[in-house]
Amino acid sequence: MGVKIWINKNHIYLSLCYNKKRWRESTGLTVSTDRAQNKEAMKVAEKLRSMREIQIVSGANGITDGETRRVTLLEYTENIAKSKQDKKAIPYLEKYGGGQIRLCDVSPEWYDDFQNKMKNDPVIRSAYTQDKYCSVVRSALKKAVQERILLECPCDHVRRIKTHDSLRAFLTPDEIKRMRNTPCPGKFGEETKAAFLVGVYTGLRVSDLKSLEWSEIDRGQMQIIKRMKKTREYIYIPITQDVLDLVDTMEKTSEYVFPRLASMNDMSTTGRELCQWAEASNVQKHVTWHVARHTNATNLLESGADLYTVQKLLGHSNISTTAKYTKVTDGRKRSAVARLTERYDEQ
Repeated sequence: MGVKIWINKNHIYLSLCYNKKRWRESTGLTVSTDRAQNKEAMKVAEKLRSMREIQIVSGANGITDGETRRVTLLEYTENIAKSKQDKKAIPYLEKYGGGQIRLCDVSPEWYDDFQNKMKNDPVIRSAYTQDKYCSVVRSALKKAVQERILLECPCDHVRRIKTHDSLRAFLTPDEIKRMRNTPCPGKFGEETKAAFLVGVYTGLRVSDLKSLEWSEIDRGQMQIIKRMKKTREYIYIPITQDVLDLVDTMEKTSEYVFPRLASMNDMSTTGRELCQWAEASNVQKHVTWHVARHTNATNLLESGADLYTVQKLLGHSNISTTAKYTKVTDGRKRSAVARLTERYDEQ
């Protein structure tokens, strides 16, 4: 464990080592050809090095100052919780001791105990929901590591609550056709319908549909070039005339293709419209915004696209996420079984 001064390309850094982990932090200082100026810069750098080393040695888990040391896990998690789903986890964190333990004192044992209490909570019976709420705490702890409040994340040493894959609903080509031919009821019906169908044809998440701008639609190359809101990575999606026809039903009154959706923080109203629209189209499925993405992935695989191609089109960082869709591609399963039967018959 230690902190050393490291110079690279005239910039002065602190090189830190703790618990077999190494990283560097910028001091904001530089060296030059002026010897007197360099001497002063190195004095400041040494002072910063000494202070950082004291923080690591004497501060619990590397907490940087006295004020931060007093922050509880509950307070810190409340401050970074943004979505409605995240905030639902706060009462359970408070119930199971998050307000009594300082952020700097959270250990793998404490987090493991918290998870066990969540698993035994009589109100939350779904393992998926239990893990979802625990993920809010995990996100807070990981953010504390990024901010150098913690030197390592306690949850890295604890096995997550085991969940079973849920059935991923998707629409068949016939169901898509019926919904496209049926008006979507409700205040935002026209925009909801167009956005949902664009999601079906492109696989974009609802967050990316909401923030889709006209400038991101390249009509010359027939593609959408979009920086995904969730991963901040760019994605290139080829589009057909169907997508252009859908977006052209929207008036260009804003930089956003779907301006009313873009202004919404709560999508519950449009969620109800999707359900009403599906019912009017005689689609006996619970249709949500994410069903559009599931539909795109599943039908791509049904059409013979390989996993790697689908991964790139959806913007998944891990191909194992894409592989989950293969569990519901009934057409490919039937085709594989049919080929096997033919082989048996031949022999």
